[in-house]
Amino acid sequence: MKIIYTRQEKDGIQYPSIDDKFYLIGSYLFSDIQGDEISCQEIIMYLEEVLSGKREEFDTDGNAHILVLKPGFAYIQNMYTDDPVEEVTCNIEAFEKAIRGWLTFITDKSKMHMEVDLGDVKEVEFY
Repeated sequence: MKIIYTRQEKDGIQYPSIDDKFYLIGSYLFSDIQGDEISCQEIIMYLEEVLSGKREEFDTDGNAHILVLKPGFAYIQNMYTDDPVEEVTCNIEAFEKAIRGWLTFITDKSKMHMEVDLGDVKEVEFY
């Protein structure tokens, strides 16, 4: 599965798009990380700590989403929706590729379009 990042020339806003129920990954990047390189780097740092075992889990709530990172999965929940709870839990490897790709995209202002292959994105049971 791929996630696609697109920069709008007129306003510089980046729009990630991803098919399927995993669109919340892109929604999290766009709404909570936005174009903030430091926030993106901080999440990557916490992700690395979880993956290395230095930290059992990391959780945060941002502008619109809750993010929980645990070994094996990333959980994202939209906090502001009129619909019933909107959430997704995916394999942490896919989330890592998405956020590292986002950092590359937001730091390279010359890129107007970028696709990142997330591999086989799987829904994982939240535990």
